Amino acid sequence: MKLLIPQETLQQKLEQRVQSRREKGRFLNRRDGAALLLAIGCLLLGAVICFAPLRQKDYAPVGSFSAAAQAEPIHINTASLQALCSLPGIGSKKAQRILEDIRQNGPYKTLAEVARVPGISEAMIQKWQGLAVTD
Repeated sequence: MKLLIPQETLQQKLEQRVQSRREKGRFLNRRDGAALLLAIGCLLLGAVICFAPLRQKDYAPVGSFSAAAQAEPIHINTASLQALCSLPGIGSKKAQRILEDIRQNGPYKTLAEVARVPGISEAMIQKWQGLAVTD
């Protein structure tokens, strides 16, 4: 385990704090007592505990968008690469394959025809209901 602050440094700081309090004739207050207990615990564990507030932010990756959030469904036959990538289960490679298949074999008449593209399954197409159309 790697220490953020060497154990010797912690011991020195603790001893300095106690010595300073003794010289001034003051007893430890609650805050000092809590800090002292924490320092002792750290020394016993041989580690420095760092507390940082964790906040998870729900940010979408830059340049991405969700097909579910769109008002209009995606027209598969005329969609761009980026629009196809917004469909569930479609990445850039599968979107490229769809575009290439449209160029070679013509536009799709039904969504089920998209299954002829390698990597596209019937189950995947089922998830597109309401999100994509062929008209």
